[in-house]
This record gives sequence, structure tokens and C-alpha cells, in this order.
Amino acid sequence: MSDIRTYNDLMEEKKRLEAKLLIQKGIVREDLLELKEEFKPVLNVLSTASKMTTRNGGNPLIAMGVGLLGEVFLRNMTLTRGASIIRVIVPFLAKKATTYFGNKDRRTI
Repeated sequence: MSDIRTYNDLMEEKKRLEAKLLIQKGIVREDLLELKEEFKPVLNVLSTASKMTTRNGGNPLIAMGVGLLGEVFLRNMTLTRGASIIRVIVPFLAKKATTYFGNKDRRTI
């Protein structure tokens, strides 16, 4: 802070501080853009995970059929000797993954 004795000194100090404020705002803006770029992969993963855990309003018959077929196949064919918690979790995750990837393919066609 400088020594302010007159009105002109005050105006010069004000201009200096306003210029410094603009520089600091620019630095903060650049830092935020860099953070946004750095966290883009994390945000993409979170977005994909949220899409997999929510239902899409697409064709409910296809989603139900795929889910039922996958659940029956996984329970009866592949998980017959597994732990009971795995027999519950794996079909659920597989059903979510198939509906997610099925809906993703339909959006690009």
C-alpha cells in the first residue's frame, strides 16, 4: 500500500488496485479452466456411472427382456456355485450394464 496524501494519489491508487484486480481475476479464470480440464476424465466416469444406475425411458419391454434374460442366464448358468451375495449383485450390475450399452448404441444409430 502506498502513501496517500492527496486526492490525485487516491485516484492513482484506485487505478492501480483496479488493474491488479483485473489481473487476479484473469489468473483465477485460467486456474478454473485448468481445473476443469484436469477433472474432465473424472466427470466422464461419474457421468457414465450415473447413466448406468438410472433407468432410461426407452422401450420398457426390451429393457425388461434383456434384464430378465441376463438375470436368468447369469443365475442358472454361471453363478450356480457362487456365494449368495454375488448371485444377487452380479445379475443386477450386468442388467444395468446391458441396458446402458444398449441405449448408448441406439442413440448413435
